[in-house]
Amino acid sequence: MTTTSSRDATALATVFALLFDLTPTEGWLLVQLATGDYVSRKKLRAALIRSGRSTASSTMAVFVHTMRKKLRPFGIEVATLQGAGYGLTTAARAKLRSRLAEYDSEILSTRSGRHKPLEQNAGNAS
Repeated sequence: MTTTSSRDATALATVFALLFDLTPTEGWLLVQLATGDYVSRKKLRAALIRSGRSTASSTMAVFVHTMRKKLRPFGIEVATLQGAGYGLTTAARAKLRSRLAEYDSEILSTRSGRHKPLEQNAGNAS
């Protein structure tokens, strides 16, 4: 399982929320799923509590259900692993990476039109 810092996870959750019209909690859940092979319900709940998003264990299924509905149009599937928890399929991970890459390229192309390249600015810094 890949570990991410709290700040990185929060930033990624925000990006996921923007890309897929998720709530902050759903974005946080997607980060947990994206950074591991699978995540148990207990670990998902613990991650939510650590992030200040305390939730009853019975509502976890509701969050996952709603998140699935929002991700379905993008072809991203959250799989239920009986007795283990939840995980993303290989195809879902590829689609997440692709969507993030598109988002990154959009940001970079937007910024490049407004700023001079660093090489041009370097000589002007005094």
